[in-house]
Amino acid sequence: MNFLKLMLGLTLFILLTGCSKIKQENKALGIDKVTKITNYEQNNINIKLVKEAELALAENNYIKANLLYDKACNNNNAKACLNIGVSYEKGYGVIKNKLKASKLYEKSCNGNFLLACHYLGNFNYNRKNYLKSSKLYLKACSGNIIKSCNALAEQYQTGIGIKKDIELAIKLYSKSCKGNNSYACNSLGAIYGNGFIVKRNYEAAMKYLKLSCKLGNNEGCNNYNRIIEKSNLKKLVLIKENHAVLKFENVEYTLDSYIVMFENPYYIVIERSDNQTISKEKAIEIAIEYIKPRGCNSTIKLVPELDRNNANKTKWLIGISC
Repeated sequence: MNFLKLMLGLTLFILLTGCSKIKQENKALGIDKVTKITNYEQNNINIKLVKEAELALAENNYIKANLLYDKACNNNNAKACLNIGVSYEKGYGVIKNKLKASKLYEKSCNGNFLLACHYLGNFNYNRKNYLKSSKLYLKACSGNIIKSCNALAEQYQTGIGIKKDIELAIKLYSKSCKGNNSYACNSLGAIYGNGFIVKRNYEAAMKYLKLSCKLGNNEGCNNYNRIIEKSNLKKLVLIKENHAVLKFENVEYTLDSYIVMFENPYYIVIERSDNQTISKEKAIEIAIEYIKPRGCNSTIKLVPELDRNNANKTKWLIGISC
């Protein structure tokens, strides 16, 4: 009997403590009165919850952030649903549950938070539900979620799950590239450079691959260098009067400079006569000293996306603009 009284007392204490905590939370959010709140008030509460969650994330407190996002999501805040969905997909502060993540993405997408449509598109693509993924990517792309435009372009280019449409793929890649998606720029450059899908256009290929490289895509940089080898090297004009054999730190180097007619920059080729390795830093240093009296009278600028070397690094091509 005493045991039952003790258990009842403990239960009552927990309930009262829980109620007190909820009241404190509600008071902090401005809803201490037990009344029906308007949509406007609920929206403000959700905004506060999301902001608090973001602060918790900044402190790597995923558990607190997830609790706050979960509250806001239950109150139909689409952004919060996406964020708690990401936590379940990645296992941030919770046990990984991709199916639960997809349901949260769906709720967020249905609430017109279009980034969630992209995540849901990825989920369906990975499940090989390609038709559904393409529809979700289209919805997100229509709302300027740029990476969805790129994902949809890939589906149209490959014809995975939908009818292949190269023209539409190029349009979507173009939209995505204009939005600074490096992968889309790389894909466009590859399409124009290989000439398998459309007529080969080195100028267009270099334009897109150069942008992809500038946006930090290593594959774009590598492809740009390959295009240079296929196109510009055939058009490069040797400046014969700039040929030189020079010594730097008692090492002999052969140097030549090339240009594309009516264009900057210079393409400077440096080769060690003893076939030993040249570091990139040393090649740049030599190239700058070599070109100063041979045409570069104004400010010298490096063009690193042009730089490349042979397999054993005994020969370098350094891009310099002035």
